[in-house]
Amino acid sequence: MGIGTMIVNHLVDYAVKNSSTGKFTTIGGVSAKGKEGFYKKLGFDVIPNGIQKMIEI
Repeated sequence: MGIGTMIVNHLVDYAVKNSSTGKFTTIGGVSAKGKEGFYKKLGFDVIPNGIQKMIEI
């Protein structure tokens, strides 16, 4: 697992641990052009102005 994957997974884990339980949370960001595939492998969806991932807490 590379450093980028570790960082993204840490941020997602942080959001899960620090959000209200029983809710959905959307994590969003901006991807560098051409790097969307990296985020797709981590469960993010590509949207017109970036990336997002919905998680259930």
